Amino acid sequence: MTTGVLTRQHATRHVAEWVPRLLVGAIFIYTGTTKVLDPHTFIKEVRAYELAPLVLSNLVALVLPWVELIAGVLLIVGRWRREARLLIGLMLVVFLAAKAIVLGQGRRVDCGCVPTDSFLHFLFDGWIGVATNCVLLALLALEGGLEWRRRGVRIRAAEQPQAALVFTSDPAVQKLAGK
Repeated sequence: MTTGVLTRQHATRHVAEWVPRLLVGAIFIYTGTTKVLDPHTFIKEVRAYELAPLVLSNLVALVLPWVELIAGVLLIVGRWRREARLLIGLMLVVFLAAKAIVLGQGRRVDCGCVPTDSFLHFLFDGWIGVATNCVLLALLALEGGLEWRRRGVRIRAAEQPQAALVFTSDPAVQKLAGK
């Protein structure tokens, strides 16, 4: 029976689920918004990677900011959270691969994650940007694992047999009920 009291363990678990969601979601909302507000700069930054044909680069540069923004909002709000987590995770893997390919070729390209004058720019620059994307992936995995664990506990609790109340004076039924 629950009393409605939030124990320290529940509070810790609650914070551990929310902090990764808020951090990753807020970063994706911020990065998506900055790209939506300045699409021409982002198109140039995507083209600088030289990993895709011009038409595909332009399409990615126009669509990706909106996907980042919407996925970040969905992750924080909790609507379609698993889908948002999966989409953000896939984007991070693609970002990691693109950045690693360009850096591995010895080229120095502004990632386009945030504007160059942003207070977060240093986090996405060069190999530090690769590490930042790995940390964001780890935070997503942590949040997903905690959600999976919480759902697993709920499912196991729901599978527990419920006690039946037997109101009868029939001795045969009472014997079957274990009374």
